[in-house]
Amino acid sequence: MSINILPTEVQCSIIRLLDPIGLISISQTNTHFRQLVNPQRRHFIEKLLALECQIEHGGITPIFRAQRNLFEPNYTDKQWDEIRFACTGCMRLRHHQNFDNHAILRLKYRKPLPGSDNLAALTTWEPDPRRSFSALQKKLKSLSAIAEEKRIRRRYMISLAFRQHSGTGLDILQECGMLDKNTLAFELEHCGYQRKLRKCLECRYQTGQLRPQLGISCGTTRVPIIASRQVPYGSCLERYFPRFSDSLEAKKPPFNAPVYRYSRFYEDNVGSHREQLWSLYMLRCPACECWQELREFRFVNDRHRWKPKFGKSGEDSTIIFEELLEEACCNVCFAKRHGREELVRLLSSRIQHLIDVMLGHLLWKMESDCIFFQISERDIHKAYRSEFKSVQKTIIRFSSNDGYKDAIANVVATSAGISQLRHHQRLWEDIWERMKHNGHTDWILDHVDLLNEIQVSDLNETEAHWKWLIACKAELKEKPEVLADWALSRDRRAFGCI
Repeated sequence: MSINILPTEVQCSIIRLLDPIGLISISQTNTHFRQLVNPQRRHFIEKLLALECQIEHGGITPIFRAQRNLFEPNYTDKQWDEIRFACTGCMRLRHHQNFDNHAILRLKYRKPLPGSDNLAALTTWEPDPRRSFSALQKKLKSLSAIAEEKRIRRRYMISLAFRQHSGTGLDILQECGMLDKNTLAFELEHCGYQRKLRKCLECRYQTGQLRPQLGISCGTTRVPIIASRQVPYGSCLERYFPRFSDSLEAKKPPFNAPVYRYSRFYEDNVGSHREQLWSLYMLRCPACECWQELREFRFVNDRHRWKPKFGKSGEDSTIIFEELLEEACCNVCFAKRHGREELVRLLSSRIQHLIDVMLGHLLWKMESDCIFFQISERDIHKAYRSEFKSVQKTIIRFSSNDGYKDAIANVVATSAGISQLRHHQRLWEDIWERMKHNGHTDWILDHVDLLNEIQVSDLNETEAHWKWLIACKAELKEKPEVLADWALSRDRRAFGCI
């Protein structure tokens, strides 16, 4: 039996039981249902929000662990390339880089968790437009329900703040899993309850919501700068020129240099480490009107905690001031406006500066991480103290009055110095083995064997990166045009983290 022959009241009762996608589908069946349903903008928004939760349209649902402040999967996972979030401004499913952190991290804007009742929500359509679902909800919500909601939210915030307030009597609840269960139950019910208000960066820009506030936010009205994700990178060079060596013959080693790593020594996990997180920033190119990462505008800095604010130094002596930012454009637009040769010149100067900075960091790492700086003379048994002292005095130091400039320029002398460091390391290992054999190690530092192993590994990795950067520097001087190929052909949406 066709639904068309049913009374209109029965048809409306059936339509009210449809999901948001089914509502729009039936309204597009024929003229009768188009006029009967007459979908409004909010109904199309409901359909868009339902589509973002489907894997074939919006990808998987990333789970945000608020207690540990991380996503599962993390931003380096390739699955993020397929994840889309709904923008209720332009009515599109967009890549996550088109949204700021709050739009995908805040509880009310996240995608609903798997198993949530919000995933099976029915349409809010009513035959009488004056009977809005939200109005009915407000009338039905009693004062006691509102008070109960506040208590639930308070328990949720306590569960999230447990890590910052451990030892306050909540340890027993954490051990039995009650805090985690309370957090999960609240998120299942409330996650994404205000997704209809989520808007992408471009929609917020067009409505004037991204105007810079004096002394608080950075950027200008024409070129705003918005803080984006925190992503691990192996160095400042990889942060601003990710995977640039793919265009060179000198390929990057399959491991990161041990320069921007958090300490390897933890109380419960000796010898572990992880890469530092670098903050990314999104800028709007006034020429192509696309939002892209800061690196696409040729602003670079070797400092890990650097933020692109006015008055802060960029590459070399460059200052990011209003006039410079107003004239900024992405690499593609810059090449169209000023030519490919000018783009090559600027990119070459930026990367050569970062390579020199990285070479200095690597030399500092090899110099400062030598085992002799970890153990003082008084820790050595008196039978080996004079031998240790004589070896310690002959340690090669790469730094001078001009920092590491001389060592970077004189590659041959620096290579000889690295070989000398290896010789000193072998001498120390010989002293240490004799100390262990004779039982003179009861009072010395713990984990010395592990420390020796890490020092050897760090020296090998650091030297490999030093040789690679020297080769990159020479190759880029011979054919700098590969930088333009890298900048103009790469996927500008990709974080490029490794």
